[in-house]
Amino acid sequence: MNNRKDNPTYNAGKASNSFIKSSINTGNPDGYLVNQKQGKDVVYVDWLNKQASTFWTDQVNMYATKYALDGLWTTMNEPFGDVAGEAAVSKEEATPKRLLEALEAQEDKEPDQSWFYSFWPLDTISTYILPFIPEFETKGNYDQNTLSLNATHALEYTDYDVHSLYPLGMAQSTYIGLKTVNDNRPFYLTKGSFSGIGWATGSTPHTNNNRTWDSLKLGLASVMRSQMFGLTHSGSDVCGYNTNGDLDEELCLRWYQLATFFPLARHSQDKSGPRTEPFMFKSAAKQTQLKKTMHDRMQYLRLMYTCLFETSDSGGTCIDPIQFRYNVPAANIQASSNNFIFAGSLLVSPIMADASQTGTFQSYFPSAQGAWVNMADWSEIITGNDGMVTLQVRDTVNAHLAPGALIPFQNNSDQMLFTTTDVLAKPITLIANRDSNG
Repeated sequence: MNNRKDNPTYNAGKASNSFIKSSINTGNPDGYLVNQKQGKDVVYVDWLNKQASTFWTDQVNMYATKYALDGLWTTMNEPFGDVAGEAAVSKEEATPKRLLEALEAQEDKEPDQSWFYSFWPLDTISTYILPFIPEFETKGNYDQNTLSLNATHALEYTDYDVHSLYPLGMAQSTYIGLKTVNDNRPFYLTKGSFSGIGWATGSTPHTNNNRTWDSLKLGLASVMRSQMFGLTHSGSDVCGYNTNGDLDEELCLRWYQLATFFPLARHSQDKSGPRTEPFMFKSAAKQTQLKKTMHDRMQYLRLMYTCLFETSDSGGTCIDPIQFRYNVPAANIQASSNNFIFAGSLLVSPIMADASQTGTFQSYFPSAQGAWVNMADWSEIITGNDGMVTLQVRDTVNAHLAPGALIPFQNNSDQMLFTTTDVLAKPITLIANRDSNG
C-alpha cells in the first residue's frame, strides 16, 4: 500500500471499507491498521465485514482473468507481519498503551492484581498488553509478528476476540471467488488454518519442520490431528524444511515413502542447507526407490480423491490412528502410533527409524475379521491376534488391504502414470479383500 493512490486493490478495499482499523494509530491513512512485509506497508482485510467477501471475490476474478489461475495458495495469513502489532505511518503519537503503563508501575512491588481489574472490560479499553503471557521473555507478546490485539474489526470486535478466525474468513471468501471463475471444484491451499476450514481449502500444518526422525514422526501426528479438525487435505514439508548438516538420504527416502498417502505432499526447504530433491541423491539405489515411491502414489490417487471429496462434502477423515477404526488394547496404543489407516481401507506401515542395516522392521497389526494383504505383490498375508509383526523393508511403503475393504486401484508397475491426465485415461480396477464372513 506504499503507493495507495495508484493501487486499484487498495482503493477498491477502501471504497468498500474492507480493511481492519487501528485503535492505536488513529492518524494512519484512512485509519487502517498498518504492518509491514519486506519493508512494504500492508493492510489487512476485515473478513467480518460483509463487503469484504465481494471485494475479495472481485480481486480473485481479476487475477484469474489476467493469469489463468488453476488455483490459489495464500500464505502469511495467520495473519503475519514483520512488526509486532502494527506500525505507525502517521507522525501523530500513538495512543498510550495503558495496560503496559500499569504493568510497569507494578514492577518491584508485592503482587497485586487489583490494578488489572480496573481496566475491565478489556475489549473497550485495551487488549494490547495482558497480565499473563506465557514465555513472554523469549517469544514476546501475543502480537509478535501479527496484528495488535485491539485492532478494530467490523461489528465492534477486537482482534483479541476474533484473531483465530482470520484464515477461516479468508478461506471462505477465496473459495467463493474461485467458484465464480469457473464451476470446477476450487483448488485452494492456505497456511493459516482453523477448525472446520477443510470444506474450502487444504493446508500444510507441519511446516518449517526439522530434518530429523523425530520431526518425521511429528509430521504424521500433525496430519492425523488436522484430520480430526476437519482439514483432510493436509501434509507436511517432506524431508524437513530446516536443514541441519548433510543430506540424510535414508531419512529423506522414508519421508517420501510416508508421504505416499499424504493428500498434500510437497518438498519445501530453506535455501541455506543442502538440497534434498530426489535427483540430488547420490545413491543410485535410493534414487530408484524414490522413483518407485512416486509412481506408487499414482496407484492410489483414485482412492485418495474419492476420500477427499467425501470428507469435504459430508465430513470425516482420510488418515486415522488405528484405534479410530479397530479395537486396540491400551497396552498397544504406543506400539500402534507409527501406523495409520488410510481411507478406512489400508493399513500403512511407514519406516520411522533407520532400517538400512537390518532389512526388516516391526509394525503393529490389529486383530480383524480376516487377513491383511500386502498391496505390493499380494503374497504377504497377515492373520492372527493383534500385536507386532516383522515386515520386510521394500522399495515402497508397506500398505496392507484391510479385511472387508473394496478400493479403486490403478496398477502403475509399468511406471506410465505421471500426471492426473494419465490417471484419468487409465482403466480402474476394483480390488476386494473378503473378510471372514465372505
